[in-house]
Amino acid sequence: MVMTIIYLYKLIDSNFHNIIKVELKSYRIVVSIIEPKHSRASTGHIHLMPDRNPDTALFKPLDHRLPRIMIPMENCPKDFTVRPEDHANTLFICRITEWKEDSMYSHGELMRSLGEAGEIEPETEGILIENDVDYSEFTEEVC
Repeated sequence: MVMTIIYLYKLIDSNFHNIIKVELKSYRIVVSIIEPKHSRASTGHIHLMPDRNPDTALFKPLDHRLPRIMIPMENCPKDFTVRPEDHANTLFICRITEWKEDSMYSHGELMRSLGEAGEIEPETEGILIENDVDYSEFTEEVC
C-alpha cells in the first residue's frame, strides 16, 4: 500500500516575498508477508538458560544478527541437563518456529547435531543449510 502526503510550506525569500512550496512524500506500509524468504535455520550452540529453567535450553546462533532461541528440553540431547559441558563445542542446527510479541526470545526446535565446532565438514554443512542450499549428491545421470 502506498500513501501520498502533501506538505505545504510557506517560505519567505531574501526579498521578503512569500513563496509557497508544495512537496509530495510517498510512504509505503507493509500490509502482509506473503512468503517468508529466510530459511529461519541457524547454526550455533545450546546452553542452559541463565535462570536454570529445567524445561527449556537457550540456543545461541553463531550469526549475531539472529535472535537467541528458546528450545524445549525434549529437543536437546538426553544428557544435556546433567552434563551441558559435553555439548559446549557441538554445533547444532536450529529452526525458529515462532516469536511471540511479548517474549524476549524466539521459540524453536533443534533439527540436528552437525558435529564439533572448528571442523570443516560441520561448519560447511551449517552454512549451506542456513542459506537453503541443496548439498545432496548428484545423481548418476548428471555425472
